Amino acid sequence: MTKKRYDGIDLLKCIAILMVIALHVPLLHFYMNGVEGSLFRKVQFALRIIMQPVPYFVAINGFLMLKKRTFDLNAHIRKTLTMLLLFFIWASILVVLARIIAREGLTLKQFLIWVFETGDGTGNYAGVLWFMEGLISIYLIYPLLWRVYQEDFRSFRFFFVALSILVAGVSCLEMIRNAIHFNMDTEVLDQFIGLCKRFRTEIGGWFLFYFCLGGIISHDLDRFLEKRRMMIFIGVAAWIVSYAFAYYMSAKQGSMYDPSFNYESVFTAAFIVSMFALALPYQANGKPLSKLLMGIGQNTFGIFVIHKIFIWIIDKHFEVFSFGERLATCLAVLAASYLATLLMNRIPVLKKLVMQ
Repeated sequence: MTKKRYDGIDLLKCIAILMVIALHVPLLHFYMNGVEGSLFRKVQFALRIIMQPVPYFVAINGFLMLKKRTFDLNAHIRKTLTMLLLFFIWASILVVLARIIAREGLTLKQFLIWVFETGDGTGNYAGVLWFMEGLISIYLIYPLLWRVYQEDFRSFRFFFVALSILVAGVSCLEMIRNAIHFNMDTEVLDQFIGLCKRFRTEIGGWFLFYFCLGGIISHDLDRFLEKRRMMIFIGVAAWIVSYAFAYYMSAKQGSMYDPSFNYESVFTAAFIVSMFALALPYQANGKPLSKLLMGIGQNTFGIFVIHKIFIWIIDKHFEVFSFGERLATCLAVLAASYLATLLMNRIPVLKKLVMQ
């Protein structure tokens, strides 16, 4: 673990970007009438539950940024402003290219609306960039987080525990409420959950939680890795319990329970801890597959902002139905996005657009 760059972190980033592409193609078809569906659909549903890539990227940022031994405020301000500029540049590029690919017109009003709505989850073309807004909000308070983390970790740990209670703890209460409301009155519990929510930051709460979780992992990495098997077991157990919960909810409500519930759940925190434990010991060996995985992991920002363009192109010209066709589409999108990122990295002017 003496390398300046963690091979395991690059591997984890590679896995996360594969999840992103698999979600956006989409690779998995898991929709069922309650719990009535084929075994293959149920397997895909189980895989979808664990696919929450953005929290992985946020935790990785926390892992790398909070462990830095030195901090330059001026450099950080420049990085934050660069990220904000990249957000608007890529939002503009995606909106314009999407309309060109669709062969449809674009008014100035439409352009501005679609650029500005990118972070609310309903963005027509630039919605994929919503994660950048969350990161920028974290960057704004990062100097304070870093100072406390480095100089008074006990206080940082207290803050993380409090944040965990208000974020992950309230999420657990909501899942309990959802599970029991079929058989009992939950009005009092609803009001208590609402009270708890008013104590937490509504914007960026989960982003902040995942970012700090990455810092908690990096603080005493050797001790974390000593408990590697237990961490992996916790992740597997969380996957089983989260699937059982989603299956129960699907059966009770007579329709498929939205698997995205896991984005804001303690289960995803367990998945992240488990994946860090799995990936961190990895050491690149110079073989072709290893080089490919490391290359993808080191270029995830470019792949992230570019991949939707190739998905739009494929959707425009091809109809994809079977699992094999969807898998081929995922691989094609990954390859095209990766090669486009490598090409842009060779052009000085464009390089700045794909380097985080």
